[in-house]
Amino acid sequence: ERIEKIKTEIDGTDDIHEAERLQDRITRLSSGVAIIRVGASSEVEMIEK
Repeated sequence: ERIEKIKTEIDGTDDIHEAERLQDRITRLSSGVAIIRVGASSEVEMIEK
């Protein structure tokens, strides 16, 4: 559903850079891979996570 909306946005834009950015977004959404970044206040807390 979200991918279809983004495709519609690509068709409606005249900005090449915006279309490329949206195409990258479609690629990330369709790949099914997520990046989870874990942060902490200190290195010890980060190791515990």
